[in-house]
Amino acid sequence: MMKRLFCLLCLALILNGCKNDNVEISNENSSVYYEIFVRSFYDTNDDGLGDLNGVRAKLDYLEELGVGGIWLMPIMPSTTYHKYDVKDYMDIDSEYGTLEDFKNLVTEAKTHHIDIIIDLVVNHTSAQHPWFLDARSHVLSDTCDQTKYCDYYHFTSERTSGSVPLGNKYYEAVFWDQMPDLNLDNPEVRNEIEKIVEFWLNLGVKGFRLDAATHYYEGNNEKNIEFLSWLNSVVKEKKADAYLVGEAWTNQQIVHDYYQSGIDSFFNFSLGTENGNIIKAIRKADGASLALSIEKNQKEILAMNEKGIDAPFLSNHDNARSFNYFSSDEQVKLAESIYLLLPGHPFIYYGEEIGLKGSGKDENKRLAFLWGEDEGKCLNPSGMDYASPSLYTLKEAQKDSNSLYHTILEVMQIRNQHDFLHARVTALDVGNSNIMLMKMENDEETFYVIHNLGKETITFEYEEFNEILHQLSPSSQKSTLKGQTLTIPSYASVVCK
Repeated sequence: MMKRLFCLLCLALILNGCKNDNVEISNENSSVYYEIFVRSFYDTNDDGLGDLNGVRAKLDYLEELGVGGIWLMPIMPSTTYHKYDVKDYMDIDSEYGTLEDFKNLVTEAKTHHIDIIIDLVVNHTSAQHPWFLDARSHVLSDTCDQTKYCDYYHFTSERTSGSVPLGNKYYEAVFWDQMPDLNLDNPEVRNEIEKIVEFWLNLGVKGFRLDAATHYYEGNNEKNIEFLSWLNSVVKEKKADAYLVGEAWTNQQIVHDYYQSGIDSFFNFSLGTENGNIIKAIRKADGASLALSIEKNQKEILAMNEKGIDAPFLSNHDNARSFNYFSSDEQVKLAESIYLLLPGHPFIYYGEEIGLKGSGKDENKRLAFLWGEDEGKCLNPSGMDYASPSLYTLKEAQKDSNSLYHTILEVMQIRNQHDFLHARVTALDVGNSNIMLMKMENDEETFYVIHNLGKETITFEYEEFNEILHQLSPSSQKSTLKGQTLTIPSYASVVCK
C-alpha cells in the first residue's frame, strides 16, 4: 500500500500542468472505458497469449491511469484468434482462462472502482456452435422438421446476397461462411439471448458492448431498433443500472435514430477514426466547427433519448490506431485531450497511451502491449506485418515526462475531477476559427473547455472566464488569463471557470 501511495505521489509531481498538483489521481467517479484485446494484453502463464489473469494483474495500472471501466473484446470459446465467432455463450475460451478466473477478475475490479462490460455477439454464432452443427446435420439429411435448430438460422431454398450453400439449401452468413447469422425473429432464439444476458449479469458484469448492431436485420434499421429496444428492456429489467453501448458503424443521422431504442450509448464513429471530425478539425485547424458539431450531436442524441450518452473514441480494434493519424506528437496529444474532455463515456483503446501503432490488416491493429519487461509479454497475432509497433514501451513512457502517456494521465486526472459524463455542451464563438470553446454545464458546476487547434499562440477575450482550473501544453509555454483575456499556446488545452 505504501509503495502504491509513493507512486501516486510521484505521478502527482509530474503532472505540473494542473492547477492543484496535490490532487491524488482517482478513478472512483471515472466515466472512461478502456478497450482490451485480452490476447495481446498481459500473459501470466507463459504461453505467449494474454489472459484474464493478466487483466487482473494490471488492475492497479488501470486504476492509476484513471479509467473507471473495461471493455473486454470477446472472451467466449471460439475458433478464431479474435473470437467473434462464438461456440459457447456461457463459458470462457480456454486460451484466456476459466470462469473462475473471470469471477475473480470481476470481484477484484470492483475493489479498484472499475466496471467490466463484455462483447455480446448475437448477430451470428460460430459454425461450430452446437446449434448450427445440429441444424447443419438436419439440413443435409433434409430432416429439419425433426429439430428446432434449423429455425435458429436463416435457411432458404434460393441464394441471396450474403448466403452460403449447404446441400440443396443456403444459409445467411454476411460476414463469413463460418459465422452463420441468427434468426432474431425466432422467440426461442430471443429466449436463449435472455439466458445468456442473465448468466453474465449474475457474474457481475456492468453490461455489454453490442457487436454489429446495424446487421441484426441486414438493411432494416427499423427492425434493428425494435430488436435493440427489446434487448435493452431485457437487460434493464435484470439490472437497472446496466450499461449498454452499441456498434452502429453508419452515418451519424442513422446512429441518432438508433438512440430511440433506449440503448445507453453508441460509438461515435463520425467523431473518431482516421476520417472522423476530430482528425479533420485538427488538420484544418478548425476548432470552431468541431465545437458546433459536438453541440449538435449531443442535442440530437438527447432528442431521441433523454438519457442517451455519447461514446467518443479515436480508434479501436477495427481502425488504424490513432498514433498513425499524425506526424506531429503535438497534434496527437491535442486529439487525446479533445476527446477525453468530452461529455459521455470516452473509450481508450489499449496501448493508445504508449503510442502503439497499427494499420492495414486487422492483426496489425491488435498488436501486443509493450510493457517494457519480459514478464507478461504477449506474442503478436499471427499474420501481422507491421514493422514499427510502438513509439515506446510503457516503462520508457513512464520515465519521460513529455510522453503521450503522461499527457493522457494528466487529462484523465482533469476529467475525473469534474462531471463530464452528464455535462451539457454549448459551442461558443470567439471570432477565431482555430479556437474550440465549449461551455459545459451539469447539476454541480459550469466550466469551459478550450483547445487551440492552430499553429500559433492566440489571445482572445471572453467575459465569463474567471480562473484557469487546469491547462495542458505540448510546449514549455503556458496559458495565461489576465482579467477575461486568455492567451493559449498552439495545440494547448485549458479548462476555465
